[in-house]
Amino acid sequence: MSIDTAQCLLLTLTTICVLSRHLAIDIDHLQAKGYDTSRHALACFGGAGAQHACAIARALGMKEVLVHKYAGILSAYGMALADVVHEAQEPCAKEYCPGK
Repeated sequence: MSIDTAQCLLLTLTTICVLSRHLAIDIDHLQAKGYDTSRHALACFGGAGAQHACAIARALGMKEVLVHKYAGILSAYGMALADVVHEAQEPCAKEYCPGK
């Protein structure tokens, strides 16, 4: 496999991953409310927001992406300010029966 083919495959898989797992906006819901997403700009944030912004904007038909120059730093700063907490979870294999 050539480098161009590998890069193309990686880009395709990344795009599929972004659109299927990380796209928090329900496009049909927005359009059903009358919003034309192609007339808006996408503002991204967080440490990896800019990595996925173009694929998401393309899927929404947007032509402009706004990336704050300190997006990654602000994300890291917020993590540094967050309270340290401990959360624990246990698996449970019980049958859910509403009404019982």
